[in-house]
Parts: sequence; C-alpha cells; structure tokens
Amino acid sequence: MPLLHGIYTSNHKRLKFRSRFRTGAYNLFPEKVHNPFVAQCSGKSYSSPKKFLYSFVGQDSSPLRLQLFQRKSSRNDVLVANSTSYFNAHSRKKDHLSQQQKYCEIMTASKFSLCPKGTSGASIRLFEVMKMGVAPVIISDDWIFPSGPLWETFSVIVKEKNLDRLDVILEEREKDYQLMGELASQAYKTFFADGVYFDYLIDQCIDIQKYQKIPEALFWHLRNFIVRYWMFQRR
Repeated sequence: MPLLHGIYTSNHKRLKFRSRFRTGAYNLFPEKVHNPFVAQCSGKSYSSPKKFLYSFVGQDSSPLRLQLFQRKSSRNDVLVANSTSYFNAHSRKKDHLSQQQKYCEIMTASKFSLCPKGTSGASIRLFEVMKMGVAPVIISDDWIFPSGPLWETFSVIVKEKNLDRLDVILEEREKDYQLMGELASQAYKTFFADGVYFDYLIDQCIDIQKYQKIPEALFWHLRNFIVRYWMFQRR
C-alpha cells in the first residue's frame, strides 16, 4: 500500500505519502457482503417511526467495539448488541437472511446508527445507513473521510475517548436526526450510489494525479528504499 496509487476504503492518517491515496466507498465489494434489505428501505428511513435513540448491532472486531459492548447506557431506548456468535457477513449461516433483515429493521427504527471502526478504520455500515437515510455516528479517529460530502452536516463525529459520553452527545443532537438522515441519503445519492460512483472514482484518480508531489518515475525508482524504511518504522 505505501507504493500503489489507490482509492481505498480504509485510508488512515498514519499512512505515508497520503497524496497518493483517496478514500472510497464499498460499492465494489463482493455481492455476498452486501445486505439486500438495505436497498428495500433505501433513502426514506429518516421518516420512519423510531424506537431507539441509537443502535449498534455488529461484531467485536476491534478493541473500540469491545469497549462499546461493555458500556452501560443510562437510557432505555438504546440497543447495542454483539452479533459475533450468530452472524458473519462473510460466511453464511442458515438464518443469514433473517439476521440481515433484522439488522435493517433495527437501523430503520433508530434515530442514529453507531458506526465504530472495526478491523480497519472504516465500516461498510456507514454507507449502508447513509443509503437508508439514517444519521450516522462515526467513531474512528484515524480514518480519512472520503472527499465530497459535507460530513459535518449529516453525521455526528465522536472521538474514541468520548465513548462514555455518547448519551449526552446524541441527546443534544436528537432534534436534528430527521434532517440529518435526509441529508445523509442525499449525500449517498450524490457521491456513492451505483449510478454515479464510477464518475466519483475517476474524479479521485484525477485528483491523485493533480496533487502528486513526487514524479512517479522517481518514486518507483526509490521503491525498495521506501519499503525498507516503512518496515523499519513498523518494527
């Protein structure tokens, strides 16, 4: 990754040569990873009846998520559940579809959906809730946001150290959840929907080329030195 130009889902602030990378969405992931029920409630979930202030159903794929599962909320209208034991997006079980449907029903009934980092800085959940029209709560300090959307208008960005203040933070934004969900849906349609995503990728490629600081011939000539230096730093 230090060598290859690219549009990656999980760019983070610790990357070297950041001008060579841009962040993208999850459209090009294998079809089996995508939840078919997301499209069925696409774009209008902000106007659905709400049962939860916020929710999160996901796997314990990071220390941050483990901390989230161990945390106790002061409210009764909050749902946080660990799905590791019965659901895995990459390996199908008998009740896979029913669990995917339940997942969407919970998000539709939530004013906010938590999107904490998992195995990497990003989460496919963020783009799912945007597509559905639910206001996302992004908890991932090092992740580099995709360019284009005005993220602060439709998402709540919470520092990882403020996880214990979730209730207070979202209570302060509760009155805005419907507008934020609508704006999230609009942002998804503008930048990440299947009909526009190809153009978005090309624009990001052009942007990488425009702002490249080191000529590619020179960069590639130094590739062995760059990799050795990068591995030395990691050690």
